[in-house]
Amino acid sequence: MFYGVMGARAETTPEDLNSAVVYAYFRVGDDDRAVPGISTDDFKLQIDEITNPDNDYNLVSVDTILKAQDNNSPLPPRSISLTFEGSDSSFIRNAFPLLKDNNIPFTLFISAGLIDQAEKTGDTSILTWNDVRTIAKSNLATIGMTSYAYNHVDDKNAESLAADTNRARERFRTEMKTEPRYFSYPYGETTRDYLNVISKQGFVASFGQQSGAIGKSSPRSILPRYTVVDSFTDLDRFKMTALSLPFPVSDIEPSTTVITTNPPHPGFTVSSEISDTDLKKMKCFASGIDKLDIEKIGARHFEIRFSNAFEDSKGRLNCTLPAAPLDGTDEPRWRWLGFLFAIPDGT
Repeated sequence: MFYGVMGARAETTPEDLNSAVVYAYFRVGDDDRAVPGISTDDFKLQIDEITNPDNDYNLVSVDTILKAQDNNSPLPPRSISLTFEGSDSSFIRNAFPLLKDNNIPFTLFISAGLIDQAEKTGDTSILTWNDVRTIAKSNLATIGMTSYAYNHVDDKNAESLAADTNRARERFRTEMKTEPRYFSYPYGETTRDYLNVISKQGFVASFGQQSGAIGKSSPRSILPRYTVVDSFTDLDRFKMTALSLPFPVSDIEPSTTVITTNPPHPGFTVSSEISDTDLKKMKCFASGIDKLDIEKIGARHFEIRFSNAFEDSKGRLNCTLPAAPLDGTDEPRWRWLGFLFAIPDGT
């Protein structure tokens, strides 16, 4: 995908001081399975990339990122954190040994419902509770939770979403003897009801699956992550996204991923930290959309107009701005604002 032309040197912002990038993995290896993921060979290539001391990656936990931002402490460029989603047992076979051997901190989001069901049926494609406890003993591990019934959420009301979340927490507490600090929305999907339910649960932060870097202005209610699946597993993309920076905005619409109008009518207001000169270089791209128009409304508010509707059940919009390269390099960097749209049947 083409992201634009760098042009004159872009300006830095205060958020660049402690920004970081988080990745979301699903299945690792087991390539004959239907679950989306990354091959073992491609995962090993990424591990080799980030552990090579010449490449200057800073491998940190989610805790470290958020504490640095809370305390306004600096983080080095290429600060990244790896997260794993969905309780797939490929994690303990193919990912966990590599993470341990290379001393890489990580977060594993588990679905208590998937684990409970697998233990009843003997399904070995899902982690067991003993597996999770084994993983949790590593000082590299943070165990987070996702929904109990890992389902799409467009037809769920607040009562059913709260019941599911409470059930997942109760099972997590029973099996792990602790409280989960982090939550991951199943499939990255949110509704207003779901955001309200999760906001009352006391999590330190919750994660979606929209692309982008994390900065101080990123809403803790739905932090971005770059998903590493299918065509998004190549090493060049990994290197590029690891260098990305926050694109500070507010007044984001739609405020949820589940949309009722296709095509959607996204909009956002760009922070005054971004110069007018840099704003003129903004480019936006959407999956399966022939043409996008960026409409400026007022001084710093933008709305994106789509030429046609999304054809699939998921759609993505990414808006980027060129950012200043690292000192001593000419590697392109991008401020990155991502949208994920979940499109119910009939929309």
